[in-house]
Amino acid sequence: MLIVVYLLAAAAVTALWAVLQGLSHVLLLVPMFVAAWFGLHLISGIVMLIGCQFFGHWPIEKQSAFCRWGCVGIAHMLCTYAGIFPKVEGMEKLPKDSRFLYICNHRSSIDPLLAVYVFSRYNLSFISKPSNMNIIVVGKLSQGAGYLPINREDNREALKTINTAAEYLKKDMCSIGVYPEGTRCKDPDITQLLPFHAGSFKIAQKAGVPVVVASVRYQHPDVKKHLFRPNRCYVKILDVIPAEQVKAMKTQELADLSSTMIRDSLREDVK
Repeated sequence: MLIVVYLLAAAAVTALWAVLQGLSHVLLLVPMFVAAWFGLHLISGIVMLIGCQFFGHWPIEKQSAFCRWGCVGIAHMLCTYAGIFPKVEGMEKLPKDSRFLYICNHRSSIDPLLAVYVFSRYNLSFISKPSNMNIIVVGKLSQGAGYLPINREDNREALKTINTAAEYLKKDMCSIGVYPEGTRCKDPDITQLLPFHAGSFKIAQKAGVPVVVASVRYQHPDVKKHLFRPNRCYVKILDVIPAEQVKAMKTQELADLSSTMIRDSLREDVK
């Protein structure tokens, strides 16, 4: 949607320029359109750079709408420019009256961007590695939107993140997304998963929310090598584990159930 706005705005600027020039520079219309296109991106970047300076402390008490939609806009643009075109199944299964914990397999660094873009109306913020929070503009925008860093090398710090994520859910601030594998699975066999970290499911148990289990796969699995070329991405909502069932099960049971569900779905897809 944002890219469409940019296209229309660049076209309007170009048309206005052409009218003011009396259509005497027809050959310059294309360069003018390109200049307007890049100019709009530059202006947006400056606005976000200035706006995000007001954010950057954890935990936040209230989510910033500016940061949330800034993250959605960036995710949309990056996915589109990277050539990622999503097809989503099972959207109707998502909870409509409660926040949730989003669980999915992890194949590419673009996975979280894709999820933020696809589920923008569901206000999904992710738990991510600390280094992502240091990225210029994106880091502070994500903090203001409710994203959280997790240090898996320090159990005490990791528990703090889990507790904070649960608080965000309890406060109805945002839904939380996490990749239980902890990092991308680089196995060429897309049906393979890394072991799930059971502790991720404590977030849903502490917050008393359902767990949404999803799978992701790409038409061209090596996303990095296929950047900037069309690459269909398939996101499938497999099931929603009710909050009551989440609370009654052990975290390892939830991890095993979710990973089995995702693996079975991927195997069925590639048959």
